[in-house]
Amino acid sequence: FKRTDGDDSIAQKTPIGILPKLDGFDLQGLDITNEEIRELFSLDKDFLLNEAEEIREFFNEYVGDSTPNEIINQIDRLVMRIRNYFK
Repeated sequence: FKRTDGDDSIAQKTPIGILPKLDGFDLQGLDITNEEIRELFSLDKDFLLNEAEEIREFFNEYVGDSTPNEIINQIDRLVMRIRNYFK
């Protein structure tokens, strides 16, 4: 509930939105390691860029010229956020 109370110290901004910080999880009683949590929430630049390109290709193939410019702009901004995040 900390995030809903405005406490951003438990989350981090990423190109795809806000993700919880690893130390924000109470893992007591769970059979999961910190490394497994780290892997679950890791971001891979190549994977994310590929996903963005696949979204673009979907709109090109199935919507074509009818795709609103704002959607194209959102995809472009997503790609820029991904590239900037991994500089």
